[in-house]
Amino acid sequence: MPGDQLFDTIRVERSRVNNLRDVSVEIRKRAITVITGVSGSGKSSLAFGTITAESQRLMNDTYPAHVQSALPRYAQPDVDGIHGLTASMVVDQNPVPADSRSTVASATDVYGLLRLLFARTCTPPLDDPRALSYSDPRGRCEHCEGQGEAVDIDETKLLDETRSLNGGAITFPAFSVGSANWNFFASSGFFDNDLPVERYTASKRELLLRGERKRIAVQNGSRTGTFTYEGLVPKFRRLFVDKKRRGVPAETQAALDAIMTRTTCRECGGSRLSAQARSYTVAGRTIVDCMTGTVDELAAFLTDVEATEKGRRVRPLVSALRGRLENISLLGLTYIGLDRRTQTLSGGESQRLKLVRHLSSSLSDLTYVFDEPTSGLHAHDVTRLLELFRSLRDRGNTVLVVEHDRAVIEAADDVIDLGPGAGDAGGRVVYQGSLDGLRDAGTATADYLATGLTVAEPTETDTRTVAFTGAHNVPEGDVELPVTGLTVVTGVAGSGKSTLVMDCLAPHLSKPVIVDQSVPRGHRRSSVATYLGVAEDIRKYFAQATGSSPALFSANSRGACPECEGLGAIFLDLAHLDPVSYTCPACEGHRFAPQVLEKRVDGRNISDVLQSSVAAAQDLFGPGRIRKRLTTLAEVGLDYLTLGQPVVSLSGGERQRLKVAMRTATGARTYILDEPTTGLHGTDVPRVLAALRHLVDQGNNVIVIEHDLSVALQADWVIDVGPDAGVGGGQILFAGPPSLLLDRDTHTARHLRLALKEKSS
Repeated sequence: MPGDQLFDTIRVERSRVNNLRDVSVEIRKRAITVITGVSGSGKSSLAFGTITAESQRLMNDTYPAHVQSALPRYAQPDVDGIHGLTASMVVDQNPVPADSRSTVASATDVYGLLRLLFARTCTPPLDDPRALSYSDPRGRCEHCEGQGEAVDIDETKLLDETRSLNGGAITFPAFSVGSANWNFFASSGFFDNDLPVERYTASKRELLLRGERKRIAVQNGSRTGTFTYEGLVPKFRRLFVDKKRRGVPAETQAALDAIMTRTTCRECGGSRLSAQARSYTVAGRTIVDCMTGTVDELAAFLTDVEATEKGRRVRPLVSALRGRLENISLLGLTYIGLDRRTQTLSGGESQRLKLVRHLSSSLSDLTYVFDEPTSGLHAHDVTRLLELFRSLRDRGNTVLVVEHDRAVIEAADDVIDLGPGAGDAGGRVVYQGSLDGLRDAGTATADYLATGLTVAEPTETDTRTVAFTGAHNVPEGDVELPVTGLTVVTGVAGSGKSTLVMDCLAPHLSKPVIVDQSVPRGHRRSSVATYLGVAEDIRKYFAQATGSSPALFSANSRGACPECEGLGAIFLDLAHLDPVSYTCPACEGHRFAPQVLEKRVDGRNISDVLQSSVAAAQDLFGPGRIRKRLTTLAEVGLDYLTLGQPVVSLSGGERQRLKVAMRTATGARTYILDEPTTGLHGTDVPRVLAALRHLVDQGNNVIVIEHDLSVALQADWVIDVGPDAGVGGGQILFAGPPSLLLDRDTHTARHLRLALKEKSS
């Protein structure tokens, strides 16, 4: 290939990462390329597992070995060759790396620049900007240590004193009877484990709750260990309050919320700063005034600063600050307060927040890789995102976007479509080229682009009026809701949809099952079967048929291969080098000991069943819980997954649907789903819609927070919230059948009319 072409493209030769089947592509530099395809087709494997991984691995290789040991490790992708790579910037939906003090202002450098501005221009004079930092002992409030809030534990909810330790006196799930945390107290020798706590002496009760630290022997099975005793309250605080734990299961998080109380710090009023830090002023405002105002108010403050003599001397600093604020506005994040904690942001908000710094960078000829950036965005917000992509491209950068959204695909310079199916049925390039060529390619994506949208005909719907108290930007009010039916809540990002449903309406609904946006996480041993809750049933099925113990059919227990301990692979950590894994030679990846694999039911051993697809496994079991759960999984389009497939290997869209399937199999009466189509290809959305409609047909009430226009058009009832975001939102603009919404003047109505017009033309 001529040298000029080599540097004008990124060329991938025969990638075999995950399910990719010798994929070879050429990606134009300084262009917008959208990688699309059904969920599980290999999009992320190409964009992140191949291109990004190799770019970042090669960048890390340029550093000395002692520096590399502190950097993330990237394995060399299984690919024949990659040429023309540039430095890559990944903009994904993972939470912004932060501690509990991190805010929108600090994550975007707004707070750092503002502190510097204050240090140079404030009254009284100040030399060190760190004296204004709530992460520094010189500037933070001593009472809350810069947190802005006091976190207390409701001991009456943590400890049921009418019970004994053996009877479950400690109510928090992580301290349940039989757990390691429970055993710490039960085997300490300090307490009568069968005596209700309310009958303890005052000193014994205090020992249980806040006992002094001393060395004790703790019995765990046949082993005895020596530990330092600490009371229940300090132990609970250390494990669950003082440290932010990611990946906490939803039920554990709910239990935490029920036990912990958070109140604004009485000393700093939530500002996180000391009294001294709050006393410095610039143009009549403190730094707290600047942080608690809106982006527009801070921009007006900068104009006032420039008008002062000191302000004129720091114009470059003011200009840098104004640039950050303009980028926040460009990304549609003005509704998010500058002092809002980054831990509370959604995946889509985190992704856009990361871009604020990139938009201010003077670097060019980079490769920006986006992971489904329209997640959580209304069609009105997507138009701003497209402007951002064009801005990055026009500044000489390459933009790669893994995406399903119709508007993003249609705005691409080039499209790479993977498929034709998911999993083993995917991993191939089924089309690469312009949008016009894609429309005639006959792929799933082409079918999706050609599919017309329709509006559900209004039907008679029994409704009731629900009155609610206000929360955040949603004021007190009432709304009409169907008694049973599919209700879709729409509105631009930040308009108050989640607040309305989760905070205002949910307390008035009968024990709703909530499927939120958090992605189910797993470890190497967590499989589709374990997450769906049928692994134990399958073990019992084999145990009853073979007359064995269920533990024998667990790769995490007695049945595990002794060589790999049930992992199916050997993992080697080579210090600062990339970790290496290879298939276990003893069990050949089956995970079980040889004597377990000899036990068969209808000619199949436990490994054969776990390697079966959901579709095939439905025929292996008679009517009952296993088949019912597998049917639910098939209904959301995941019948191609294998029962033993690790959860960590699933794509974002697959994980979301796995969670939906598990929650909708609980037999509840009210379901609340937060954007269930997140990460789904357009051809998969009808399957999720059919699953939701099936719940409605069974007499359930289903409420969905959603941006997908096709879902809104097929709802029984639509609640449109807005008109805009933040303080400009929170109003219920419409509640009724979707056909009647089309006549309204809202952002949602305009985009619905536009989508219908495009499909009819």
